[in-house]
Amino acid sequence: MKNVTARQKYINPFRPHFERSSAIAWMVVACLMVLEMLLPNAPTLILAGLALICMGAAVPWVRAWLSLLHMRDRMNHREVSILPFSEARKHFDPNHSRTWLGWGFNWNLDESQLAREVVLADPTKITQAEALDSPGQSWLHGVGADEQPIYLPVVDEHTLIIAMTRWGKTVLYRLLIAQAANRGEAVFVFDPKGDSGLREACEQACRDAGKKLLVFHPGFPATSVRLDPLKNFDDSSEVASRVSALLGRGSRDATFTAFAFMQMVNVVNGMLLAGKRPTLVAIKRYLDGGLEILLVEAITAYCKRVFQDGWEQGLETYRRRVIGRRKKRPDESDGPMLLSAEEEAQALMAFYRENIASNQSSPEIDGLIATVEHPAEHRSKMLTSLMPVLTKLTSGALARLLSTDLTDPGDTRVVTDAARIIEQQQVIYIGLNALGNEDVANAIGEILLADLAAVCGSRYNYAKDRKIVSIFVDEAPEILNSELIKLLNKGGGAGFRLTLATQTVSDIVARLGDSAMAEKVMGNIANFIFGRVTATESQEYFCERLPRVPIKTLVHSRSVTSPTLDPLSYSTSQGETLQTTLEAPIEPPMLGCLPKLHFFALIGSRFVKGRIPVVVPDAS
Repeated sequence: MKNVTARQKYINPFRPHFERSSAIAWMVVACLMVLEMLLPNAPTLILAGLALICMGAAVPWVRAWLSLLHMRDRMNHREVSILPFSEARKHFDPNHSRTWLGWGFNWNLDESQLAREVVLADPTKITQAEALDSPGQSWLHGVGADEQPIYLPVVDEHTLIIAMTRWGKTVLYRLLIAQAANRGEAVFVFDPKGDSGLREACEQACRDAGKKLLVFHPGFPATSVRLDPLKNFDDSSEVASRVSALLGRGSRDATFTAFAFMQMVNVVNGMLLAGKRPTLVAIKRYLDGGLEILLVEAITAYCKRVFQDGWEQGLETYRRRVIGRRKKRPDESDGPMLLSAEEEAQALMAFYRENIASNQSSPEIDGLIATVEHPAEHRSKMLTSLMPVLTKLTSGALARLLSTDLTDPGDTRVVTDAARIIEQQQVIYIGLNALGNEDVANAIGEILLADLAAVCGSRYNYAKDRKIVSIFVDEAPEILNSELIKLLNKGGGAGFRLTLATQTVSDIVARLGDSAMAEKVMGNIANFIFGRVTATESQEYFCERLPRVPIKTLVHSRSVTSPTLDPLSYSTSQGETLQTTLEAPIEPPMLGCLPKLHFFALIGSRFVKGRIPVVVPDAS
């Protein structure tokens, strides 16, 4: 009896309809009884009773038959749900506490057991969809009896989406961005490729939310907003950190990075002392042969602060000393000689050291003097990794896009920054044009993320009203750096919620060059959404994170023994053993079988199977 109960739990929806024959037989007999009632002198009451008995006997068989048909129909269902935005809005949480992902069901013990039985009955049911246009195995979603809306909690938790190309990440982003904009959140969308579909998704979300979309795109500078990545900082070292974060990560590169960081700190300190706003163009100009000019401006500004009017008269003595040491050229006239920037800097350095440094020294000027007096040839060699980065970020149209000049009356494009976007709860699409120039795109993305990390730190320390800030990063490994890791690690406390998308887990490891650093990134992720993934490492990574469930396996055994050589003397035995083992709810290859827009998700500790609707604009 125990074995019979165990067998009943092993359901194979693709088996023949055994119940159909019994159901039809009982119903035919019931119909014959009814027909016999039409004959003359027929025992009507007896035949009616027998007909009722036959119909009653057919009911459980019909119910089991229809249940199998319904299950099979669910498993063969491949329709994609296309919803106008007005219909999709009905599923949005009115309390703005949840994000709708689509429809699905909790994948629990029963679903895990049924899926295993399907695979055991027909191993081709987990044939992975290697082709991009393959429809996938729709039976995986039919395992669940009832669909319910699947929601992601709106909290300061991060989400990782992993799926192969053309699975439907843009469709999912369209749904998530629309709800974030509808909730009135500040939204940042980083798109390294510059996908037109993702930009259209942002435009549609803004139209539906009554907002104006801000677009930053180096490929279309005429219509792009100007975005200053150095606008928000509390200390000069923050500016240097943002640029130095773009440099190499190797042991040899550490020396060059440290030197570049020190030089940039000195330059930024000098600019602030001179009353100038640090920009990428200005920093590059000063490091690229303008250090003496900056030193003159910084010392002059400092002297005006510590001395009264007329202090310039005392500077003339030091200027004459410099002129006296200069050799007169044959073609030079006997009139008054003008000092070059280098000579003016020498005069001011001497004036500063003899009149100010002893009692009113400035650490900022001391650092800038050390930079100026550093051997130029050695400084140039040590900055060989920094100057190419600055060149990437200040070449062509980027000079005005990333280094904003508010005093330029000829440039009427919108000027903004991360702090302003968050304060005004705007939506910005940042296309990086990686297909046009991958190196420049990566540099732009990384420095803009560094600016966001600075704003995050300021909000964490000072902001009282920490509204959720949604950051969506497509092709996340392309711009994955220390600043993005900082946002993942500490951004939750400032209300920053990140959603990252990539193709495989290996992309993250390859970008960081260290599996330990990759695990640090993954350890900050609370929600995992896996679409169709054929990479074995990614499949195993996801399944290893799932809670184990008891899976029952029915093992058949047979044996034949013969104690003698007599062929008629033998004994046989046959048995069945029900084994229970703790296993992952799904097999790793099942992730490679998913149809487009279907996913498995681990939301906190809840494991679900779901499908995503395609949200389209209303016909009007």
